[in-house]
Amino acid sequence: RTRLIELFKRWFRTHAANPNLGEDEVRRMCALCRDVLNHPRMFPSRNPRSFMHSLAEVYEHLKLQLQECLEKDRTCAELAG
Repeated sequence: RTRLIELFKRWFRTHAANPNLGEDEVRRMCALCRDVLNHPRMFPSRNPRSFMHSLAEVYEHLKLQLQECLEKDRTCAELAG
């Protein structure tokens, strides 16, 4: 748990202020979240605010970030075309 959380914290600190965040970067982190969420027995819940619940929230935020990246790419492509 701790290593995964530290990985996410480091990634968010590095990419939080990046206005040119790439789709691939966000997709990778989404995939990591999804892979962990698909194996809930790896991290059994100990309290109502579980690690998996928190990770699910992170995943939802990453999906929103990915949507923003895709919209930006589409807008840039339309302007270039």
